[in-house]
Amino acid sequence: MYDNEVIIEKYIEGTEITCSMLDDKLLPVLVIKPKDEFFNYSSKYDNGGAEEVVIELPKHLYEQVSKAAEICWKVFKLKTYARIDMIIRKDEIYLLEINTLPGMTANSLLPKSAAAYGLSFPELLDKIIELSVSK
Repeated sequence: MYDNEVIIEKYIEGTEITCSMLDDKLLPVLVIKPKDEFFNYSSKYDNGGAEEVVIELPKHLYEQVSKAAEICWKVFKLKTYARIDMIIRKDEIYLLEINTLPGMTANSLLPKSAAAYGLSFPELLDKIIELSVSK
């Protein structure tokens, strides 16, 4: 079935990052680099489909990213945990989406960010449960 309305978004070429938040704290920021030309199903769900590692941003850019994540957390009244995806092009950041129930598999981004912060997967789950019960 077809419709007579479409949404067209401008393509923004840049570096895709994800900002995992846990109890209003920004965990290490990850960069997402798909192995294929585009970030597709295989890139997202297959082992090794994408390189997802901590990115060291220049201080001024990290401050912008951190501030944007903090504003999203507050404005959208997020609680416990979430993931905020952005694209960086030159020195500008563009918000892609806010994921209020991010994946929690071995290939998921929030557990990878938590691990880089020093939280094991069981510790992350314990923290999420603890925060969820107390809110």
